[in-house]
Amino acid sequence: MKFSRSSTCVRQPESKFERECKEDTKCLKPGSQLP
Repeated sequence: MKFSRSSTCVRQPESKFERECKEDTKCLKPGSQLP
């Protein structure tokens, strides 16, 4: 299980990043919606 975007999302718990992460489905569910 290697998630590039998920890893960065969890590694950078920023307020702006966290907000985009929550709105981004690829962050919460990697593999479901990929660019």
